[in-house]
Amino acid sequence: MKEVKKSFSDLLFIYLANIFAIPLMLVSEAFQGRYLKVDDYGMVSLILSFISLVYFFSFSWMGYSILRFGKVEYDEHNHLHKVNTSFLIINSFLLILTIILYFIFEKTILDFFNITQNFSFRIVIILGFILLFLKNYIFQLLKTINHLKHHSFLDRILPKFLICIFILLLALIIKKFNVLNIILIFLFTDLFIIIIGLFYIKKEYLFPFTIDTKIIKAMLLFSLPLFFGSWSNYIIDWIDLYAIKYFLTMNDVGIYSAAYKLFNAGKYIISSGIIAVTVPIIILFKSKNQTEKIVLYITRLTPQITLIGFVILSVTVYFIDYLIILIYGNKFEQSITPLKILIASQAFGFINYMLSAVLIAYSETRFLSIIGIILALLNLTGDVFLIPLIGYNGASISTMLVFSINAIIIHFFLNRKFRIKRNISLLISTMLLLITFINIVFTSMLGKGLITLTLITATVLLCRHYSLFKKSDIELFINISLPVFVRKLLTNIILILSRN
Repeated sequence: MKEVKKSFSDLLFIYLANIFAIPLMLVSEAFQGRYLKVDDYGMVSLILSFISLVYFFSFSWMGYSILRFGKVEYDEHNHLHKVNTSFLIINSFLLILTIILYFIFEKTILDFFNITQNFSFRIVIILGFILLFLKNYIFQLLKTINHLKHHSFLDRILPKFLICIFILLLALIIKKFNVLNIILIFLFTDLFIIIIGLFYIKKEYLFPFTIDTKIIKAMLLFSLPLFFGSWSNYIIDWIDLYAIKYFLTMNDVGIYSAAYKLFNAGKYIISSGIIAVTVPIIILFKSKNQTEKIVLYITRLTPQITLIGFVILSVTVYFIDYLIILIYGNKFEQSITPLKILIASQAFGFINYMLSAVLIAYSETRFLSIIGIILALLNLTGDVFLIPLIGYNGASISTMLVFSINAIIIHFFLNRKFRIKRNISLLISTMLLLITFINIVFTSMLGKGLITLTLITATVLLCRHYSLFKKSDIELFINISLPVFVRKLLTNIILILSRN
């Protein structure tokens, strides 16, 4: 129980750090959106996503090996000499190979981005994926030595703060906003984070270097299967930008980037927050062989959280028009529709995040990897067919379908695994799709507001009629260490919405 409490405390801090980072992210996006032209904003997004692409292809699939093998060495010897040395040897080879491949395909890459300043962008791109590798190397080390709060601060809060400061200095001193300057700001931010992160890691943990061929082999064998999972996640998250650039214009990339960045920030908050609470709960239930409580979690708590998410997202879809204009200005008004479509996917997203905790607890990682690859191919196929037909809205629809199908597959997989039949979560999520459609088609704020409110009320009453909430559901939280305000909030919601 002590470990569960500590885990929850660390994860709660991470969640609060993510929430605190949101205003900083919005300020950063506002600066970029208002000082850059739409196509320049799209160019920045594309180049940064390409740097991430190089990182995902070359290094990210090795990242978890530090955590996996480093935990053992650190717990036994209080250092990471063998694991650190092995990781650096492997990744030094990968770095050399990556730079060679980049130079081979450099002209094709720069032509795709319509870049003519070859030397400047060559340095920026190479420096970018090296810094991204070093930053994530530091992050994995911090997690391995149990500095989760330092990791969260460096990963979520500090970058947004530094980017805001650097952009403000650029506006006041240099007064020249272009693609190269903005990308350099992101690189300087990574450099600062790396330097600060090193102060949290004692050199005795890493040195002296100790070569162990068995560790090198074990880390490679562990990491290779993760290569495809890493790529599938990247494709789902970023392939839309490349497809839009290929079929449409850089201006369209800018419009979609603004929508996707806001969506991605919200998605991260939702997923990390739910996982922070649910994973310890399910692990505890499984360790005590309390399968009946896991079934209760799937059949009752999951649709309850989905309903709460449905209400929040429905209100968000209605008011999102004002948020886009407030942050980016009128030139990004076209981002409203794709953002609404993307938000609609998160009704199913709540199901996905809630049920993923069960999959993790039961070590269904192979199932998750297979689904990830299938959905990545589906997303790519959807982009190829839909973007030429309906523009960047096609990319939003493709992404929405992927998130929705993912949740539906996991839902029925666990229903079959635990021999249960309860599909009300899917009904609630489908109602959000209807509300989103109404908010896109209707132009009158009053008209779509009334319809949205009516559908929200009808959905809540329908769930209450079918006893979605019962007072006995409070028992789920009896043995879990929760902050007082979280426990009271969940208890009050259940009491209000229960019929008896």
